[in-house]
Amino acid sequence: MQAKPNKPDQLELNYKRVALGMSDIISTKLDLLFSFRRVSVENKIYSVFSKLSSQILMINLLNYKSRGALLIVEPVVLQRLTDKMLGGSGNGQSSTFEDFSDSEVFFNQQLVDWFTQEYSKADIEVDYIRSERELQKIHFFFPDEDVQVVTLSAYINNEYAGQIIACHPKD
Repeated sequence: MQAKPNKPDQLELNYKRVALGMSDIISTKLDLLFSFRRVSVENKIYSVFSKLSSQILMINLLNYKSRGALLIVEPVVLQRLTDKMLGGSGNGQSSTFEDFSDSEVFFNQQLVDWFTQEYSKADIEVDYIRSERELQKIHFFFPDEDVQVVTLSAYINNEYAGQIIACHPKD
């Protein structure tokens, strides 16, 4: 008897829809080749997940199913897309990162708006609350809580550009 292939769960399918929509929006709006080439969903303990990143991130807090969810944008993704938004090539990135510029904060808000639209199309209802810079200062989940972590691997002009990560309470 042949083993059945792993069937993707609904969250993964919804995020694949979001990734396709976001790829189209960003590519069209910024006139560059942007894509998410990999969407992975993992179950993790929140305290383990939160220790994975000590860097400054753009962390967007969202209302999700009467709880909270996180949409995390790595700095290099935001820097490269903002560079393109401002007329650059989309390839530029600074060698030392200390905090986000006003332009990057502005563009992050635009990204969140686009994500919110795509979430709605994929039957994931969210509302933006605010953005933060340090994951350790956010208390949406209990340290020992199981969460679902969705990782979207971003590519700009066929070159790996970093990740956008979503963290949800487990249904």
